[in-house]
Amino acid sequence: MALAREDLLETSTILCGTGVTEWAACVDGPIELGDADAIVEAVSGSRSPLRSDVRMQSIVTSTSGDGIRAHVRNYDDALIIASSAIAQYATDLLGKSVSNPELGLIDYLLGQTGDISIKPVETEVYSSFVDIGVSTSNSTTPANATLIYDLVSDTWHGD
Repeated sequence: MALAREDLLETSTILCGTGVTEWAACVDGPIELGDADAIVEAVSGSRSPLRSDVRMQSIVTSTSGDGIRAHVRNYDDALIIASSAIAQYATDLLGKSVSNPELGLIDYLLGQTGDISIKPVETEVYSSFVDIGVSTSNSTTPANATLIYDLVSDTWHGD
């Protein structure tokens, strides 16, 4: 769901790969087997996986213990992916479905450095809200921002 907007689904190809790094990519248009093989090879060893094919619109990678990384050509895709990932984190934490944060809130966080790292050790669950610590610096620094999910109103707020 986070890989492609609805307007791209009709014309895109979704490729997935597993191994040390699991990944899923959205490529504009149909692809041939040779193109797919080249993408698989390039993505598995690349720090800039979008370079593997000019038609690749987005790719989400996950390495064990390292969270997820998204590479996108369209900033709106980054907002959608980040919003979905944060909602999924809260859903997993609470054991119930949680709405996605507003894209404006994610834009504010993502716009600072291009990175958002959720800090589980700085996440607190209270009776009426969840306080999620977020770092916009990198994955190794403490939280410098907070996302608040209000359990009663099913809404998100920032600090």
